[in-house]
Amino acid sequence: MFILVRLAAAAAVAVAAFAAITWWALEWDGVMVVASRAQDGTLRETHIWYAESGERLWLEAGLPENAWYQDVQRDPRVTLSAEGLFGEYELASVPGRIAADHVRTLMREKYGLRDRWVLFFVDASRTTAVLATPALPTNRPWQK
Repeated sequence: MFILVRLAAAAAVAVAAFAAITWWALEWDGVMVVASRAQDGTLRETHIWYAESGERLWLEAGLPENAWYQDVQRDPRVTLSAEGLFGEYELASVPGRIAADHVRTLMREKYGLRDRWVLFFVDASRTTAVLATPALPTNRPWQK
């Protein structure tokens, strides 16, 4: 019986450690909030990774089934907010493997070990590159 209790405790610690590391990987720093409109019109806020390359702002839709990505297919105008960045943007999918590989490279460079951790349990082979362009006209500054 004592062994079962110890095994259960070890399993609980392992699950808690996995959850903590995954939270750290996904949410610790460099996360953007995408505010999109769900199909029923309600506001949906989703935390996602982003990267800048030159003058371009890139997002990654890991799966085409992601709710925020489905929202953007219906209405590409969103509000983005991250440290030093806030405003209305229009998002556009950039099809093709070259664009997806470019975004994957940007994410790997920016998030490093965190990116590698997430890739242990997320299949990035269906990644879609998403380009964010400041919406015009906008009533909010796109940079704080």
